[in-house]
Amino acid sequence: MRKRWLILFLILAALGVVSYAATRAIQSRQCPRASAPHSFRKLQSYLELTPDQRKAMAEIDEKYAEIRPRLHQKLWEAGEELISVLHDPNSTMEEAKAAARKFGAAQQEMQLNTISYTYELRKHLTTAQREKLISTMGRGMGALAGGPP
Repeated sequence: MRKRWLILFLILAALGVVSYAATRAIQSRQCPRASAPHSFRKLQSYLELTPDQRKAMAEIDEKYAEIRPRLHQKLWEAGEELISVLHDPNSTMEEAKAAARKFGAAQQEMQLNTISYTYELRKHLTTAQREKLISTMGRGMGALAGGPP
């Protein structure tokens, strides 16, 4: 009798694990399409935008929401390629430099896209909001460069 309960428990546990894994796999393939990436919404909340400002920027967000995932993927792949070259004991200096250039180009493309978004965004901001935006970007650039902006 005890053996039957143990078998039943193990079957139910296995079904639960398989069900959970299948659900996660399906959800990961079905990425919901948001009107603005999370970072855009966070920035807009940080800048304390009014509902009218958010409405005016919906088209801008949609435009950049189309572009950013592709740029992010390109940057991610270039970074992975660079790391792979660096880990390969048989790679040459030229291969490493080429991978670093590719990574740098992907970073630059992402940065230029961010600047374009910022310029479109700031048309709809108050002076105080623009200052807050530029201050935030300055702190971020300073941190990336290893010091104060």
